[in-house]
Amino acid sequence: MLNEVMVKIAALTQMLRARFEQEEGQGMVEYALILVLVSVVALIALGAIGTNVNTIFGTIRDALVAP
Repeated sequence: MLNEVMVKIAALTQMLRARFEQEEGQGMVEYALILVLVSVVALIALGAIGTNVNTIFGTIRDALVAP
């Protein structure tokens, strides 16, 4: 009786260990994190560039309006 319980506990422990050691989705999570990081950097860069481009076009517009 005690031996059967020990065998079942060992089997359950082995099953849980195998379940938690699976790394199938790890690669996809890493790619998703990289994609999010690149997107955030791109948005920040485009925001800074957009401000500079807007300033340049404003200067050109003012130069063309003034005779």
